[in-house]
Amino acid sequence: MTMLIGVSQRRTILKLAALALAVPARALQAPEVGSPEKRPAECACPPSDAERTTKAPLTVEEHLALVERYRRKAAEYRKEADEHRKMLAGYRRDAAVFPNKSGREFPWFTKLRQRCEGYIQRADALADEADRFAEFHRMRARELQGE
Repeated sequence: MTMLIGVSQRRTILKLAALALAVPARALQAPEVGSPEKRPAECACPPSDAERTTKAPLTVEEHLALVERYRRKAAEYRKEADEHRKMLAGYRRDAAVFPNKSGREFPWFTKLRQRCEGYIQRADALADEADRFAEFHRMRARELQGE
């Protein structure tokens, strides 16, 4: 059984065949993975060890530096949380000066309170997490010192 194809279908097939012959075989191959010079810029290949800028701490000094870094971060997070607590208290005083006739919170204050409380909660959680990281690196530094 032979199939009859139309003129437009024949042209499409011929165009595709010509295109396939025109594309060099090298362009169809996967790019070489290796040094950055050989890798195309758009390649999503993971970086090699030489290209990595962040490395795991190996020495006592590196661990102690991370302890300080995480302690500073925890202090910054706690400072942010305290600033938002003070802001929220100020807005609460302002909202109390102009009471709502219905006796409930103003809708704008409800939204603000929820956002501030959420921010405070997340900042406190980040501070606690930073403290745990600092404690871990302090423990690793002591282990490396032989304590």
